[in-house]
Amino acid sequence: MDLLHKYTCTRNNALTLLVQPAYYNLGVVYSEMMQYDMALGCYEKAALERPMYAEAYCNMGVIYKNRGDLESALACYERCLAMCPNFEIAKNNMAIALTDLGTKVVFETIAGAKNNHHLVTC
Repeated sequence: MDLLHKYTCTRNNALTLLVQPAYYNLGVVYSEMMQYDMALGCYEKAALERPMYAEAYCNMGVIYKNRGDLESALACYERCLAMCPNFEIAKNNMAIALTDLGTKVVFETIAGAKNNHHLVTC
């Protein structure tokens, strides 16, 4: 009975390890096919199976950024970098998202100012 229990535990652990990259890899495939909702679902499943899956969070950030959801993208990049501080791609992606967020804020401010009748034009 002990041997059977050991086998079952080992097999279940091995299956869990195999599922993580499968979900991640499937997410990559869906991303390449531009099926971003499906890709996000796969990356989320991979991250649920392995909470320290930095690559999954980085790729989720890319999808959110491309959708214009910069806050969600930044949250994903922050989580990724908390796990893997030297992940250069995530650092670069985060810098781009922060730049885009700053640009978005500036454009929104300018647009709001143009709608304000108290604006003095040059």
